[in-house]
Amino acid sequence: MSLGLKRGTVAVEAHKSEWEISAKKCIEDLKKILGDLALDVQHVGSTAIKSICAKPIIDIAIAVSDFDSILSMNKKLEENGFIFRGQDIPGQYLYVCGDEDTRTHHIHVVIHDSNEWNNYINMRDYLNTHEDDARAYSELKESLAKKYPDDRKTYTEKKSDLINEILNKANHWRKALYVLAGYDDETEKILSGLQNKLYDLGFSGIQTKNIPMHFTLGSYDIDFEDELKSRLEKIAESKRAFEISFTHIGLFRLPENDVLFVAPEVNKDVLSLKDNFLDSKDQFKWSAHTTLLIDKPDLIQKALPNVLNSFPEIEGKVSKLYLYEFWPTRHIMTVELN
Repeated sequence: MSLGLKRGTVAVEAHKSEWEISAKKCIEDLKKILGDLALDVQHVGSTAIKSICAKPIIDIAIAVSDFDSILSMNKKLEENGFIFRGQDIPGQYLYVCGDEDTRTHHIHVVIHDSNEWNNYINMRDYLNTHEDDARAYSELKESLAKKYPDDRKTYTEKKSDLINEILNKANHWRKALYVLAGYDDETEKILSGLQNKLYDLGFSGIQTKNIPMHFTLGSYDIDFEDELKSRLEKIAESKRAFEISFTHIGLFRLPENDVLFVAPEVNKDVLSLKDNFLDSKDQFKWSAHTTLLIDKPDLIQKALPNVLNSFPEIEGKVSKLYLYEFWPTRHIMTVELN
């Protein structure tokens, strides 16, 4: 079966590598059209899950800061084959590719870090790493496709209970609590100034927005919230704010993106603070760093000289601890060090 499916009908098939190629091309086209209006663009839905069957229609999710910005691009999007279909589901807008009878791509526009965005990402990532649930979902899809080949509405409705069950598992799997070390107002101003300069130059990235500059001390299961709140309060009573020097810039690689950061010298005060969180479930070897930008490697390479050329050695102060839940972002508490 070639890419695309007649509207209203249902047919599923095993995963094909061609879907990934088509999705990559679609994402590249959308990024060229939308530029910085698209905070993130990702391949989602069943064609992005390698072990399950899927309808041969590519689902793409676009994360934006607000809907007005992308709605203003409707004419340009239509000129490039992305046809506006309105708000098919509350909290998101739909664009489609294909002809009058057949759809090849569904483009879902949602607010970045919203429940809608997180559901797309979490379900994809969860099913790509949990074989039993992926198998159950695939078997249900295949069974329903045979029963309702000409009734996509019923096919979709019959999947909803299992989808909701999987989403609950995926959201719990994804969520975690993070303890962050934050800075005094002057240090925050300097570090956020470096980041804002990148934003002014057109670099946006996919790092979490609207949270203070920080370095991470540890991550925990969400069941630890009460214990961590008590722990932070005790630390605040006994630990004093301390001086810190930022002396270098660095990069490290994630599976699909690079991270551009500034890093403090790890002095005895930093290590003493970290000692309170040695039971963290960190997946990677810990290093103190403050993220400026997370993006594709080529964009990070373009952004790097702008930081290098304006980076002063910074003398700052660690004066706060934060407790956050991600994702979606939830600020739980802030404590001030003595």
